Amino acid sequence: MDNPLAARDIARFERAERKRDKWKDDWEDCYDLGFPNRDSFYSETPGENRTDDIYDDTVIGALQDFSGMMTDGIFGGQFVRIEPGFLAAGIDPKKKLELQQLLDAQIRDLVGYVRNTNFDLSADETALDLAIGTGAQIVRPTQDAEFLDAEAVPLHELTLDRGPKGHIDGVFRCREIEVDHIKQIWPDANLASDGQSREMNGEPAKCVVLEACYRDWSKAEEVYLYHVINKKAKHMMFATQFEGMGSKPWITPRWSAASGEIYGRGPLVNSLNSVRGINLLKRLLFENADMEIGGVWSIENDGMVNVDTIVIDSGMVIPHMPGSNGLRKIQSNSNFDLSQFIMEDEKATIRRALYVEDYQGRGTTPISAEETATRRMMMSKRLGGPMTRLFREWVTPHIRRMLYLGKRAGIIDLPRLDGREISLVATSPLARAGLYEEVQQKAMAMQMAAGILGEGVAQVIDLKAVTKDIFVMLEQPLSYIIEQAQEDPAGMAAELIQSGMASGQQGGQVVSLGG
Repeated sequence: MDNPLAARDIARFERAERKRDKWKDDWEDCYDLGFPNRDSFYSETPGENRTDDIYDDTVIGALQDFSGMMTDGIFGGQFVRIEPGFLAAGIDPKKKLELQQLLDAQIRDLVGYVRNTNFDLSADETALDLAIGTGAQIVRPTQDAEFLDAEAVPLHELTLDRGPKGHIDGVFRCREIEVDHIKQIWPDANLASDGQSREMNGEPAKCVVLEACYRDWSKAEEVYLYHVINKKAKHMMFATQFEGMGSKPWITPRWSAASGEIYGRGPLVNSLNSVRGINLLKRLLFENADMEIGGVWSIENDGMVNVDTIVIDSGMVIPHMPGSNGLRKIQSNSNFDLSQFIMEDEKATIRRALYVEDYQGRGTTPISAEETATRRMMMSKRLGGPMTRLFREWVTPHIRRMLYLGKRAGIIDLPRLDGREISLVATSPLARAGLYEEVQQKAMAMQMAAGILGEGVAQVIDLKAVTKDIFVMLEQPLSYIIEQAQEDPAGMAAELIQSGMASGQQGGQVVSLGG
């Protein structure tokens, strides 16, 4: 029997799917050229060979580097820090410091718990789809010590729908599941006998399941409806709702999004023409090499020659009639020398589009720490827009979900992460890269002051305060700074001058704090 709510969800899903299908051709090309062995938008036989049309694997290797770089750059180390919100702006500084220490301890514990889950593994898989433009994770609570289970949802199973405010609202996942697995995923599911395939030839019975999750806009607070539907039978197998910030199990980050579009545009989509071009160029090079090696031949057709029986082997002698030209090789006038230069340029374009930097250097001498830091700062500037979006759509929802599940499991107790009581600050490697330029400017200013004022720089500038400021920016413990150094400012100035002189002789390593 049809369920009206299930029928309404299916209708909304089908409308959103028709809009998604406009992107399908480009996404399928991304899958074919970048992820050849991965399930795609069209049905394939498991283990089917899908690499016959791939002649250049530059993008395949670059995507793996991109995924690792994004996962480590966004979620590497202590990737977030929680600070008191604007409601705490007027409290006593000593109490604010104590509150900050408490928050630091809580977030360290939370990140430690997350490291023991499978979130990092699913984040790496999500980053691959993020290269196309849109990634997706579903984070469910568990009853074991890990307290959560994160699953990366492939793009070909994901359908998004816009909400009344233009943001992502409806999240749908349609897939075929074994009937026996449904009770394992949703223990309270009510199965229907119709709408599912029967067991045949030893294969288990399967069912097309549609998961729908969207916000209930009739409520002022965050309330999300979650439905699991047998799509063929239009039967509601499971229905629930989630209340509160961080209760939504779906996380759907996008690389960048054009105005009015619901799906993101990733670096792989943006460089798809170069990927197609270099693959075509490599195929033509192989075809040209095949003609050069095997040759193209010509023979006089006197009615007696059967070309199907001619085999060209090394050292073979082919007789011909006196006075006839016999078998002759046709020399090709094609010259693909310029293609090598085009190919190298296209490969560099693809790797740059995927933010995969070459740190090996152009010669035999490795690049310096200063050049490495400079490249990281340039990459940070290039990633400015996408990183802001990823922080809002990936890191923040992830932490809110962790706090929600952590409170539910009784392992953490923190206020609402809404900017009022506490706020979130990104401290991942890519987020910190933007600070390196400011640190270098401070170091250069101190070096110039030491060169102008000499030992008198300690009478003008509080060197210890500058050092503490730099340590805070680089997130280094202030306990490293010796308190007795305050009693000998002249000694600190002398050391600063010496370090400045040494940096001038060694290529300015004082300003390479970012390395």
